[in-house]
Amino acid sequence: MKEIYQQTVKDKIQRQNQEFSMEGLRVLDFTYREIPENHTLTIEDENHLVFLGVPHLLFLHCIS
Repeated sequence: MKEIYQQTVKDKIQRQNQEFSMEGLRVLDFTYREIPENHTLTIEDENHLVFLGVPHLLFLHCIS
């Protein structure tokens, strides 16, 4: 059940990002993941990140 919920949330985020980009807006997602000290980063470290959010860039689009 948790995996279905996570996929649903992920799909919503991706759809919203797509809508923003189709309007010409830049999309930045903020994520994080704790890693051990002295860890050598690899491409695999980009998996299993915790999503923090998307800055509200729509405001900047409206005032320009």
